[in-house]
Amino acid sequence: MHADATATARALAHALGAGERRTAGGRLRPVPPRGTRWLDAWLAADRAADRALRGWLVRATESGETFEGAPFAHLADLLPDGGILWASSSMPVRDMDAWLPAGPRDVRPLANRGANGIDGVLSSALGAAATGARVALVIGDLALLHDLAGLVAARLHGLSATVVVAQNDGGGIFSFLPQATAAVAGSGLPERYEELFGTPHGIDLGPVV
Repeated sequence: MHADATATARALAHALGAGERRTAGGRLRPVPPRGTRWLDAWLAADRAADRALRGWLVRATESGETFEGAPFAHLADLLPDGGILWASSSMPVRDMDAWLPAGPRDVRPLANRGANGIDGVLSSALGAAATGARVALVIGDLALLHDLAGLVAARLHGLSATVVVAQNDGGGIFSFLPQATAAVAGSGLPERYEELFGTPHGIDLGPVV
């Protein structure tokens, strides 16, 4: 998602890979590859990984296990050509990277990135819907609460989008980061981890829906 996530590069060169080309609309399309043993092995491994992920997802769904990456696996098959799949910041954009499968439809994945974090995600997705495209947004509950006013704009301007909310009562991503296990004197960790990073809100989003 970022050309330089560490912000340490002194210079960046933007170029297409050897196996890519742009269409008239500016989107990347793969160049038909010439068969090589190396390429065939990579493609076989990719197909095997895809089968394993889909198999795990089927078993998780059948067992009733909740899984925040599942919307991306399903929405890829539900959106039409030209549809936009918008991922919120934090965990959803990472889940999209891991679970959005390749497919025959021309679905455009988009996300907000930058210093503002989870602010304005709903409004951004609704702005995309204003173009007339079919839009599905996957967003965490905390990000939705930060931008509830976007729903007012949707009503005033007659905008429509499908919004899938991962309701996990706060900032789930931090459980995967060093803060979750840090023990630093004077920092409030670990004793105030939930208050500082998990930020549980305890709000029922049912009335909002």
